[in-house]
Amino acid sequence: MNDVRSRAPRSLLFGFIVVASAAASPLACSSSPPEDTSAPPLTGDASPANPGRDGATAGDTGSPRDAGEDREGGSTLPGPPPPRCADLVTDGGAGGRLATLDAPDLARFDGVTSVLLAIAWTNAAGDVWVGDRGDPFSGFDGAKVGSAIAAPGARVALAATGNAVVVASGATLTAYTRTRPGAVWSGPASGPYAAVNAWLTDHGASPAEPVLGSSGRTLFFLSVPNSGAPALVESAWDEKTSAWAAPVAHPEIASEGAARRRRPTGVAWDDLTLFYWDEVAQIERAATRDTPAGAFTRQTDVGPFPEAAPDQPCRLLYYQGTDGSGAGVFSTSGAL
Repeated sequence: MNDVRSRAPRSLLFGFIVVASAAASPLACSSSPPEDTSAPPLTGDASPANPGRDGATAGDTGSPRDAGEDREGGSTLPGPPPPRCADLVTDGGAGGRLATLDAPDLARFDGVTSVLLAIAWTNAAGDVWVGDRGDPFSGFDGAKVGSAIAAPGARVALAATGNAVVVASGATLTAYTRTRPGAVWSGPASGPYAAVNAWLTDHGASPAEPVLGSSGRTLFFLSVPNSGAPALVESAWDEKTSAWAAPVAHPEIASEGAARRRRPTGVAWDDLTLFYWDEVAQIERAATRDTPAGAFTRQTDVGPFPEAAPDQPCRLLYYQGTDGSGAGVFSTSGAL
């Protein structure tokens, strides 16, 4: 696309937080192939050359599934680590508007990669934009993914690499992709979502509010029936078929009606914490679970941070807010 926006002013506020995040992230230095619709980002795959979560190597990914009890030796190994965002603390205030993003037409903040190098938003006409930067201190460039490809002001999901966006288009999910930051966007493509779209057809429902987990292994969205309340569902990436599996429901996070939804906004890197906006209570909440793909057993109020998405270490949230300059993207830890 030819629509490109120049960088916003540089900002050094709270840089030490994001430097730590970027330095620890496989995405910051990964040599993985560029993302397309056929495979998720390789953010959590552990191998000697590609450390997994928390720097673990193959056989020790740092996930809850690696912990347990050594029954043969009689000793007890450390229990599962707590969810990455279990100790998230916000200041409860307005935070700061991002000085590094110039998006005067922003109607909906869609998401940010966990290393804070790509950001997505939608305007009132349904145009989708993705902004990129080379380091956490610089301003975001903005390039249009496509015109009127989403419903006006609707959310799209941003992939962990920043090289794909998933759009709820009518009764199906489709994706737009690029080979690298700055490359031309192409799409839509729906191949990897065939099982999801078939499930939606069988249930007489349409998708809305998609959110991709930054691990690349989970996709949340609302399944909207012809009548009644939307249902929160989750699809898992199937490595054998290189596609997204038919979704499963999360009735523990139930909406109360079409205008009283509880809709997903962000997922922690370990897939153990889901952030969602509660339209009933008008507050952002965090739901946690003990294992990926399990039910969410604990829910906590986070604060007045709609559309919240965490960075990788879960030390800050990006969210949508409004000030004297209008709608924009804010951070709980300052204008980074």
